[in-house]
Amino acid sequence: MADQIFNSETVFPAAPVAVPFLARLAAAGVQSEFLLNLLGSMARSDSEVGVPPGAARYALAAQLPTLLPLLTHGDLVVREWAVWAVAQGRAPKAALSALLSCWQVETDPSIRGDLLFGIALLEPSQGSYLAASALRVEEPAQVRISAVAAGLDAGLAWSDEMAAAMIASLPANQRIGQTPWTMEPLVEVVERLIRKRALSDAINLVVSGLRIHSEPGSDAHVEAFNAAELLGDSSRDARAPLLPALLPLLDNPEDVDDLLLILEAWRNDDDGVTPGLAVVC
Repeated sequence: MADQIFNSETVFPAAPVAVPFLARLAAAGVQSEFLLNLLGSMARSDSEVGVPPGAARYALAAQLPTLLPLLTHGDLVVREWAVWAVAQGRAPKAALSALLSCWQVETDPSIRGDLLFGIALLEPSQGSYLAASALRVEEPAQVRISAVAAGLDAGLAWSDEMAAAMIASLPANQRIGQTPWTMEPLVEVVERLIRKRALSDAINLVVSGLRIHSEPGSDAHVEAFNAAELLGDSSRDARAPLLPALLPLLDNPEDVDDLLLILEAWRNDDDGVTPGLAVVC
């Protein structure tokens, strides 16, 4: 049934009609985790076929009174997916105060991180304030990682504090845990900085990650390496500044093959040939 209303990130005509039924089932405890995931994912999607733009989102927003009690459910996973679904309804008047109340009492780090994303989505000014506050106190790694990414989403200006928190949290893929909001935090933070045209900040972040986490094969090193590849693929102007941190990896047996492939691809893509690439490749 699910693939008839939502499939491959695309919302189909049955979705808005099904939302009230699915919301009531989730509230009644019937496959709550799965249904909350589905509801939030449909509301988040901008890919729609045969329905008015945002139809599933509006339908979900109308069901928030049914879903809000799940934010305080006894099952941690249900609470986490409830944050996802409630926030994706994009109805601040109905949901923001509930999420803020949860922030005051929630102790689980993964859900606190999700709350930062949800609040930033609904009310950027509140999201940036809470993200900045979370970076100033001794929050667990999940919360600090979320504070960096959600803070950027909410318009928080990039800072040395954010960069330090991101680097200290590597390997972030492991520490962020299972969350619908982010899968590869460092790479996704770099993507955010690129979109904000903060290229120098993205370069400095990746270079710091490569130099601090230089142990070949470590999870933190792999994440920094992947972020460097993404950054260089996205911007020719980033390649030369990245080279001093990347070239020492040619001495690492675990890095050398992948690095040579990346450098060769950059050289082939660069009509002017970034200084250094011509020599290496």
